[in-house]
Amino acid sequence: MENKYGIKFRIFDRAFLKSVSFMLFLYWMILVIWQNVNEAGNTLSTVDTVLKAGLLLYLVAYFLHNANKISQKIFAVLAFAAMLIITFFSEQSIDFRTIISYAFPVLFAMVVYAFGDDFKVCKEHLIAFFNCIIIIASYTAIYAVIFCTEQFENAFSITNAYGNELTSFFISSHEYGMYLSFAIIGCLICLRFKNKELIRAKIPYILAIILLVPNLILTYSRTSIFATLIALVVFFIFDKNRKFKRWFLGIAILTTLLILIIPTLRDFVFEIVMKGNEDAGRADLYQTAIDYFKDGNGFEKMFGHGINDTRGFFEDTLEHGSVHNAYLQVLVYYGFVGLAVMIIFLLSQLYANIMLMKKNRFMGAIFTAMLISASAMMFTNTAIIFNSPIDSYFLTIVAIVIPKFARNSINSGEFDA
Repeated sequence: MENKYGIKFRIFDRAFLKSVSFMLFLYWMILVIWQNVNEAGNTLSTVDTVLKAGLLLYLVAYFLHNANKISQKIFAVLAFAAMLIITFFSEQSIDFRTIISYAFPVLFAMVVYAFGDDFKVCKEHLIAFFNCIIIIASYTAIYAVIFCTEQFENAFSITNAYGNELTSFFISSHEYGMYLSFAIIGCLICLRFKNKELIRAKIPYILAIILLVPNLILTYSRTSIFATLIALVVFFIFDKNRKFKRWFLGIAILTTLLILIIPTLRDFVFEIVMKGNEDAGRADLYQTAIDYFKDGNGFEKMFGHGINDTRGFFEDTLEHGSVHNAYLQVLVYYGFVGLAVMIIFLLSQLYANIMLMKKNRFMGAIFTAMLISASAMMFTNTAIIFNSPIDSYFLTIVAIVIPKFARNSINSGEFDA
């Protein structure tokens, strides 16, 4: 659609509604809406479990319907499945939630790498995908501005970040921060794609950044804030666009000077946002996880204690269901074998993104930045790629799946078509 100035206003085209990128987004959007309407916040309810099971079936059905062939990578997925099955049968107790937790990684990896290995995402659909992410993130940010006004009003008067984290309607500020982080990165991606267009085409993204950045800061999620900065730094290193480098350096220098010069701002950043470098009990969680791993027998060291048994142990010991470190979480869930598989997989994705720079410097750089950002998030967060929780799913599609399908499109010469 065009206005009288000839400026195009189009979030996405009809073809996008049938694309794999929209399908992946829709899955996440439904879960976000569910969190908004599920006021009780009971993520373990029967309705919640049935909804996620239904979405999983929808995911599988879409890929099966649109698959052209079965990739040879199915054998790698089956080996991955065998590893999880070994751990699954070591569980002392099994319920439907546990079954979903084990089935989801296998089915998700199966549809992406066995049935959807040759799926493609072109530039227009990549822009549309991030437009949708930005719209949902902006909605959650506007919701926070309207219904969480105290966090904005009291930002410079609080003495402790704990208990004052901005969450919008999400349970966790870390989850909210993750969505804001990648939405901000999405804005930068879309701005680069629209680099040669008139300023009017860029205004929505600039306004979104102005809305999203304060929300991200007020989550006080150091994980998400640092991950965003890491993505920008990595992109700065690999990208060749001088205009972006000048803007990035200028904003970075100005922000640093303001923080150092203005005492109130300095105290806010270091004492509140950075939480005075307190570890929020993570050191105890990490040490408990390491000891739990060490205390296991040979089988448990190799294949883990299992998801259900590990959750029960941490809830009984520290009243925490997770370790707040995805790598340690995988180690105690699936053992040394599971952790090795995840690290090797992440390294393979990093290699693929770096090699992509030979064909498309910008996309290779941004995908590398997003992957390193996601990997950094997992050091102080429990979102694990290819796992079933909403934050894990989101992290997987933005850092792994969408980049994979975009690489397919670039390598086949169809990205700009």
